[in-house]
Amino acid sequence: MVKKKKLDNKDQLLLFHAMKEAEDELLNTEKTEEMFTEIEKTYHCTITRKDKALFYLISTNKYTCEELANKVYPNRKDYKSIRSDFSKGLGDYLELYFELEDEYVGITSLVRILKKNGFYFNRSTIEQDEKFVNILGKRYSENFQLEGESISRNIINNQTSSD
Repeated sequence: MVKKKKLDNKDQLLLFHAMKEAEDELLNTEKTEEMFTEIEKTYHCTITRKDKALFYLISTNKYTCEELANKVYPNRKDYKSIRSDFSKGLGDYLELYFELEDEYVGITSLVRILKKNGFYFNRSTIEQDEKFVNILGKRYSENFQLEGESISRNIINNQTSSD
Protein backbone atom coordinates (compact mmCIF):
# COMPACT_ATOMS: atom_id res chain seq x y z
CA MET A 1 0.00 0.00 0.00
CA VAL A 2 2.77 2.44 0.86
CA LYS A 3 4.62 1.62 -2.36
CA LYS A 4 1.53 2.41 -4.46
CA LYS A 5 1.16 5.78 -2.73
CA LYS A 6 4.80 6.61 -3.50
CA LEU A 7 4.24 5.72 -7.15
CA ASP A 8 1.15 7.93 -7.24
CA ASN A 9 3.14 10.85 -5.83
CA LYS A 10 5.94 10.26 -8.35
CA ASP A 11 3.44 10.13 -11.20
CA GLN A 12 1.72 13.26 -9.91
CA LEU A 13 5.05 15.10 -9.75
CA LEU A 14 5.96 13.91 -13.24
CA LEU A 15 2.60 15.13 -14.55
CA PHE A 16 3.00 18.50 -12.82
CA HIS A 17 6.44 19.10 -14.36
CA ALA A 18 5.29 17.90 -17.79
CA MET A 19 2.29 20.26 -17.69
CA LYS A 20 4.55 23.14 -16.67
CA GLU A 21 6.87 22.44 -19.61
CA ALA A 22 3.90 22.27 -21.98
CA GLU A 23 2.54 25.57 -20.67
CA ASP A 24 5.96 27.14 -21.23
CA GLU A 25 5.60 26.09 -24.88
CA LEU A 26 2.16 27.79 -24.93
CA LEU A 27 0.01 24.66 -24.86
CA ASN A 28 -3.44 25.42 -23.47
CA THR A 29 -3.41 22.88 -20.63
CA GLU A 30 -6.90 23.82 -19.48
CA LYS A 31 -8.32 22.96 -22.89
CA THR A 32 -6.20 19.80 -22.92
CA GLU A 33 -7.53 18.66 -19.54
CA GLU A 34 -11.08 19.25 -20.79
CA MET A 35 -10.25 17.08 -23.80
CA PHE A 36 -8.92 14.31 -21.53
CA THR A 37 -12.12 14.43 -19.45
CA GLU A 38 -14.30 14.28 -22.55
CA ILE A 39 -12.31 11.33 -23.95
CA GLU A 40 -12.64 9.45 -20.65
CA LYS A 41 -16.40 10.06 -20.50
CA THR A 42 -17.11 9.39 -24.16
CA TYR A 43 -14.97 6.29 -24.62
CA HIS A 44 -15.23 4.91 -21.06
CA CYS A 45 -11.49 4.75 -20.57
CA THR A 46 -8.98 5.98 -18.03
CA ILE A 47 -6.06 8.11 -19.08
CA THR A 48 -3.27 7.54 -16.59
CA ARG A 49 -1.04 10.25 -15.19
CA LYS A 50 1.87 8.72 -17.07
CA ASP A 51 -0.07 8.87 -20.34
CA LYS A 52 -0.94 12.50 -19.67
CA ALA A 53 2.66 13.30 -18.75
CA LEU A 54 3.86 11.63 -21.94
CA PHE A 55 1.31 13.64 -23.93
CA TYR A 56 2.46 16.92 -22.38
CA LEU A 57 6.14 16.13 -22.90
CA ILE A 58 5.50 15.20 -26.53
CA SER A 59 3.60 18.48 -27.00
CA THR A 60 6.74 20.44 -26.06
CA ASN A 61 8.46 19.02 -29.14
CA LYS A 62 11.77 18.99 -27.21
CA TYR A 63 12.49 15.31 -26.64
CA THR A 64 13.54 12.26 -28.61
CA CYS A 65 11.72 8.97 -28.06
CA GLU A 66 14.57 7.76 -25.89
CA GLU A 67 14.42 10.89 -23.72
CA LEU A 68 10.63 10.58 -23.42
CA ALA A 69 10.94 6.96 -22.35
CA ASN A 70 13.61 7.82 -19.78
CA LYS A 71 11.48 10.60 -18.31
CA VAL A 72 8.17 8.74 -18.19
CA TYR A 73 9.30 5.11 -17.85
CA PRO A 74 12.76 5.29 -16.23
CA ASN A 75 12.89 1.56 -15.41
CA ARG A 76 11.97 0.45 -18.90
CA LYS A 77 14.82 -1.09 -20.89
CA ASP A 78 13.31 -0.82 -24.37
CA TYR A 79 12.45 2.73 -25.38
CA LYS A 80 11.67 1.77 -28.99
CA SER A 81 8.17 0.53 -28.18
CA ILE A 82 7.13 3.92 -26.82
CA ARG A 83 5.94 5.03 -30.28
CA SER A 84 3.61 2.09 -30.75
CA ASP A 85 2.47 2.20 -27.11
CA PHE A 86 1.44 5.84 -27.52
CA SER A 87 -0.20 5.31 -30.92
CA LYS A 88 -2.15 2.24 -29.81
CA GLY A 89 -3.10 3.75 -26.47
CA LEU A 90 -3.91 7.42 -26.14
CA GLY A 91 -3.26 8.01 -29.85
CA ASP A 92 -6.25 5.86 -30.82
CA TYR A 93 -8.55 7.90 -28.57
CA LEU A 94 -7.13 11.15 -29.93
CA GLU A 95 -7.89 9.98 -33.47
CA LEU A 96 -11.51 9.43 -32.47
CA TYR A 97 -11.68 12.72 -30.57
CA PHE A 98 -10.29 14.76 -33.47
CA GLU A 99 -12.30 12.67 -35.97
CA LEU A 100 -9.24 11.90 -38.08
CA GLU A 101 -9.96 9.51 -40.89
CA ASP A 102 -6.81 9.57 -42.99
CA GLU A 103 -4.11 9.93 -40.35
CA TYR A 104 -3.18 8.48 -37.03
CA VAL A 105 -1.95 10.33 -33.97
CA GLY A 106 1.60 9.46 -33.10
CA ILE A 107 4.52 11.07 -31.34
CA THR A 108 5.65 12.82 -34.51
CA SER A 109 2.23 14.12 -35.61
CA LEU A 110 0.82 15.16 -32.22
CA VAL A 111 2.14 18.74 -32.20
CA ARG A 112 0.90 19.41 -35.74
CA ILE A 113 -2.57 18.05 -34.90
CA LEU A 114 -2.76 20.07 -31.68
CA LYS A 115 -1.75 23.27 -33.49
CA LYS A 116 -4.27 22.60 -36.25
CA ASN A 117 -7.01 22.22 -33.62
CA GLY A 118 -6.15 25.36 -31.65
CA PHE A 119 -4.53 23.85 -28.57
CA TYR A 120 -1.61 26.30 -28.54
CA PHE A 121 -1.77 29.94 -27.64
CA ASN A 122 -0.48 32.25 -30.33
CA ARG A 123 2.57 34.16 -29.07
CA SER A 124 1.64 37.30 -31.06
CA THR A 125 -1.91 37.18 -29.68
CA ILE A 126 -0.53 37.09 -26.14
CA GLU A 127 1.70 40.08 -26.89
CA GLN A 128 -1.29 41.94 -28.39
CA ASP A 129 -3.38 41.12 -25.31
CA GLU A 130 -0.64 42.49 -23.04
CA LYS A 131 -0.46 45.71 -25.10
CA PHE A 132 -4.26 45.97 -24.98
CA VAL A 133 -4.25 45.64 -21.18
CA ASN A 134 -1.59 48.36 -20.95
CA ILE A 135 -3.62 50.63 -23.24
CA LEU A 136 -6.76 50.06 -21.18
CA GLY A 137 -4.88 50.91 -17.99
CA LYS A 138 -3.62 54.17 -19.49
CA ARG A 139 -7.06 55.05 -20.85
CA TYR A 140 -8.67 54.38 -17.49
CA SER A 141 -6.33 56.80 -15.73
CA GLU A 142 -6.72 59.39 -18.53
CA ASN A 143 -10.52 59.08 -18.38
CA PHE A 144 -10.44 59.35 -14.60
CA GLN A 145 -8.42 62.58 -14.83
CA LEU A 146 -10.71 64.01 -17.52
CA GLU A 147 -13.84 63.08 -15.61
CA GLY A 148 -12.37 64.56 -12.46
CA GLU A 149 -11.68 67.84 -14.26
CA SER A 150 -15.15 67.78 -15.82
CA ILE A 151 -16.85 67.15 -12.49
CA SER A 152 -14.83 69.97 -10.90
CA ARG A 153 -15.90 72.35 -13.70
CA ASN A 154 -19.55 71.34 -13.26
CA ILE A 155 -19.39 71.97 -9.52
CA ILE A 156 -17.76 75.38 -10.06
CA ASN A 157 -20.29 76.28 -12.79
CA ASN A 158 -23.20 75.21 -10.59
CA GLN A 159 -21.89 77.25 -7.67
CA THR A 160 -21.37 80.41 -9.75
CA SER A 161 -24.77 80.13 -11.43
CA SER A 162 -26.56 79.69 -8.10
CA ASP A 163 -24.85 82.79 -6.63
